[in-house]
Amino acid sequence: MSRAADPTGSRTSRLRRRRSTDQARTSRRVDYLCLQPTREGQASRAHVYEIVAGLRRRGWDVQVIEPPHPRPGRLDGVRRVLAGVITQARYWARCRLRPAEFVYIRTHFLSFPTALLARLAGSRVIQEVNGPLNDSYDAWPALRPLHRVLTWIVRTQLRWANAVITVTPGLVDYYAEVTGRSDGFHVVGNGADTSRFVPRVTASGPSSRFVVFVGALASWQGVDTAVAAIGSPNWPAELDLVIAGDGKGRGIVEAASEANHRIRWLGTIPSERAATLVSESSVALVPMIDAPRSAYGLSPLKLFEAMASGVPVVASDLPGLREIVLEHQCGLLFRAGDADDLARAVGEVVRDPARAAEMGANGRIAAVSHYSWDARAGQTERVLLSLVAGSRPAEGNGGRGDATGT
Repeated sequence: MSRAADPTGSRTSRLRRRRSTDQARTSRRVDYLCLQPTREGQASRAHVYEIVAGLRRRGWDVQVIEPPHPRPGRLDGVRRVLAGVITQARYWARCRLRPAEFVYIRTHFLSFPTALLARLAGSRVIQEVNGPLNDSYDAWPALRPLHRVLTWIVRTQLRWANAVITVTPGLVDYYAEVTGRSDGFHVVGNGADTSRFVPRVTASGPSSRFVVFVGALASWQGVDTAVAAIGSPNWPAELDLVIAGDGKGRGIVEAASEANHRIRWLGTIPSERAATLVSESSVALVPMIDAPRSAYGLSPLKLFEAMASGVPVVASDLPGLREIVLEHQCGLLFRAGDADDLARAVGEVVRDPARAAEMGANGRIAAVSHYSWDARAGQTERVLLSLVAGSRPAEGNGGRGDATGT
């Protein structure tokens, strides 16, 4: 029978082609849930939107679902819970319980309903974790009495997930023990916008003489060590310390800047200004303290942004930082929390301009080749595609290796 005489067959073929097209389109859709409200200048915002932008450049249709940032107040915690619940309810009503092929969740104890519904809907769920369980209590201290319940909530979400992305290999080991699962883990660390953070020096070299710290003024960032270092006899007399950022350590920085004119605090600054500030500095500081979270490895944005800017770094000798600084010879290490040793390392860098320039160049090469946000988005895409293919990109480690290849 001819094709013209078989309208049923023709219709079937058209339906198959349409279904195939719809499936191809659906397989490139990602619903990205981030219940941690993000603001300009925060590391979390850079991580979310840089990865999303990289996926979109690769042809993925990504929808970001996040709550508005609540205004501070006495009921701030309650309002954040309500915002998280309402955000998810609106999302599920909007998609009519038909989520995208991929549901990417930045793990949060409030994201349990979405993890459950996406699982029931047959979506492939990816959970991203950026720190150990106790990190939640920095933002939610009142929740410590609920530790067992919250641990069960997070552990269950990660057990359900088709893939779990962590920012360091140490977190893979940690969550493998927490969840009891031995595979499905992938490491995709933080990165830098290498088109924004670029070397900005004149032909005669850097014109500014200051050391910079850019980031949240949280206790684990070690900004108090940096402030104390400028008073050490090891600190070069010609160098100022410039600090940009805000947070719980603001009082320490404000008091130090009032007492010492060589310490300048700029508060929170736009990302473009931060990029210029870092690139014009002589040294960029990554003075993280040796806190319990450090045992699982550190992957701070400020490290990669300094490297991308071609600026030598002085970083705490801690897991994650140590390996990158030594592998790429992009700076010097100091004993975490030791202000005199930090000052010693800064002095060693600035007193050898040729070596400092070489460190900066090494960092830029490494950032562009391994640690750009675009490279991180490519690594994330490989995790997504591996779920479609039924394979895992990590090699030789039972699915618990580093998907970065770096």
